[in-house]
Amino acid sequence: NNGVFFPKDGLPGPCSFLLSERLRLIIIDTQWFLHAFKKGKNNSKKETEKIFYNQLDSLLTLSDKNNEQVIVAGHHPLLTNGNHAKPKKISRFIVHYIPPFQLVGLAGIYRLLSQDIDHKKYKSMRKNLIAIFNHHTNIHYVSGHEHNIQLFKDKNVKYLVSGSGSKTSNFRQKKLFTPFFEEDKKLGFIQLKTSTDNAITTIVIDESGNSVEINNY
Repeated sequence: NNGVFFPKDGLPGPCSFLLSERLRLIIIDTQWFLHAFKKGKNNSKKETEKIFYNQLDSLLTLSDKNNEQVIVAGHHPLLTNGNHAKPKKISRFIVHYIPPFQLVGLAGIYRLLSQDIDHKKYKSMRKNLIAIFNHHTNIHYVSGHEHNIQLFKDKNVKYLVSGSGSKTSNFRQKKLFTPFFEEDKKLGFIQLKTSTDNAITTIVIDESGNSVEINNY
């Protein structure tokens, strides 16, 4: 009734919705953590982060208690072998610390460089989210950002990257993480299908409509 964009008010969330009796969707704004300036009007950025992580952990604890499957949706992947996993430390140092180039950074380059997983803000967000996820079960973390399809499993958490709906991009040559499945040559997307016994099946669908069911990962 009040719009379809979540979270609201410039805050990172988490926003929680029960899609069925034992299937919960949690939406988070990962860009909030990478943003150069404070977003939202309530508390300081540090205090807002603390509240966010506490609420996320509480929601996942509740889901464990109720034996729910959980889909956590955020834009940025926590595991990736795509373009945003390529090292860009030299470029980032120049833009951040050399005066003539700092103006270029203010013009928008800073935001571009903050989108890579080795950026300090990205690393902090990634570390905190993974630490919380590892204390819980039945979690699928779904993301985009990269223009390819990647599936990973780490401990009890499944990490999905579904970003090739409009274009594709190659993986980095030296992979950071071991994927269960990956595709960077075809347009496509990932579908999550639930069953009556509350299990979730991962299905990869390409631009031609061909589908591959991914099990046991």
